[in-house]
Parts: sequence; structure tokens; C-alpha cells
Amino acid sequence: MKYFTGISEQSIFEALSFSAKLKAQGLELHKHTKGAGAPKDHFIRHKDELHPLKAVIKQAMLREGIDPTQPGRKEFTSHNGRDWLKRTFGIEWVQIPENGLESSQEVERQIKFQQVISRPQQAQFRINVLEAWKGKCAISSCDALAALEAAHLVPVAVGGSDEIENGILLRSDLHKLFDANLVALNPTSNKVHFHSSIENNYSNLIDRSINFPKRSPAIASALKGRWQAYQNLPSH
Repeated sequence: MKYFTGISEQSIFEALSFSAKLKAQGLELHKHTKGAGAPKDHFIRHKDELHPLKAVIKQAMLREGIDPTQPGRKEFTSHNGRDWLKRTFGIEWVQIPENGLESSQEVERQIKFQQVISRPQQAQFRINVLEAWKGKCAISSCDALAALEAAHLVPVAVGGSDEIENGILLRSDLHKLFDANLVALNPTSNKVHFHSSIENNYSNLIDRSINFPKRSPAIASALKGRWQAYQNLPSH
């Protein structure tokens, strides 16, 4: 469709990463995207989170240097946007009742609940990671059990396993930031790095060294992948 001319897969995924970064900070993509209104009923499902479909596409346009409000970019609807994403990039979308963000947050909770049901090994993964890291967040040393989550070095969505060596114990906020590639571990020094947009909020944790209970080639490879994704993020 003419409306979507010039939008690449890379810019779509950059927009999704930006949305994930904002979500981790309690912010919303449409408020940082020209020409995007508040989300209503169509969302992109990406890494078990929902992102506003219209705002993602318009954010991708901005990243391509396209003004989404220009006269030649008319006739956009959520329906043709979702069909274009599915057909062109195989991106999943979710349509929910028009109750805005509250409904999308409930859908996200249901997605995560269904994952627990469909992957019973996830509970054992958490137990194993808690034990391996002695019940303390790898970055903050927080030992409040309710605040700790077993994070995957290689996400399950891209083939990561629930093997213990693919896990790291993180405080819930650090887990979200880690998954959004806003926190990374230098694979050479094992030191913690925070993206410039959030480092002021975590200045006490910058450059902490992480000691893995067990280091393997698989862990080293996973850390290199995460580190590369972190370095590819634009500065804000």
C-alpha cells in the first residue's frame, strides 16, 4: 500500500524497541510519536508485550525520515496497518475491546498467565535460578523474594531454553530493562551498563561486576548478543 512505502522491517523493530523502553519507564509510545493518537483496539504482540499498532507504524515512519502527517500519507486505518504488518513481516497483532490501555494490560497479563500454563517448566526454571544465584539479584543484590524474577539470557521467543545456564536472577524492574536492552553486561569485563536515558536513575548500580555461578561458551555467546543489541540502541 502506498501509505506504507518506505517503511522497513528494521524501523518497525526499532520502533518496537523504543516502545518497550518507554513501557519499562511507565511511559507511552503515542505521546512520543508525531501524529499518533491514544491506542484504542489494535496492538502489536511482541516479546509477550502489547504495543500500540498505529503509534509503532508512525514511529517507524519518523525513523525513516517520513512525516506521518503529510498529505500523501492518508487512508491509514488500524485494519490495513495490521494486515500489512502480518503480510509483509509476519508480525502478530491483537484486537481488543475499545477500552484502551487498561484492556491491553489485562491481555498482557493473560498472555503471561497462559505461558505459565503452557510451560510448566518455567516454575522449575525460577526455582533453579533462585538457587543458583543464592536468592539475590545479580545486579542489585536485592533479596526480596517477591521482587525477584528469573530472566532468560537468550529469550524463549528466539529459541532460548529453560536450562539453568540460560538464567540470571534480576529484580523485576531490572528484568524489564534487561529485556528492553536498556541494561547490558559487558561480555569482557562482566560490568553492568545502563542506557544513557535511564542511567541517572540507577547511578548506584553502574559498573557493578557480575559473577556468574557457572560460565560457559553458551553464556558468553548470549551476553555478546545482548551487548550488541544494547550498543545498537540510539541514544536519547
